[in-house]
Amino acid sequence: AALIAAGVTLIITQLHEDGDKGDEVVVDERVATISEQSGYRALQVTFIAQGVIFAIVGVTTLELSLNIVLGPLLALTGLTYIVAYIWYQKSM
Repeated sequence: AALIAAGVTLIITQLHEDGDKGDEVVVDERVATISEQSGYRALQVTFIAQGVIFAIVGVTTLELSLNIVLGPLLALTGLTYIVAYIWYQKSM
């Protein structure tokens, strides 16, 4: 529930900030490139993690709850994006 509230708060805050600036949205090309590369890296890591999880569950008789798998997977995706964003921001 806290994650949903945080997500909704971030969306509302961003929409409010965008409304204050007017209709014109200017995105720095560097920021867009960093964001794109970070998202792509996070997607790659998430797919690899999913493959490992499915391989472990498929090979073993381990039965995992959805909460046990999904929570850390979403956290890994978010952390990977943040780390990749910082990495690309420093390298560009």
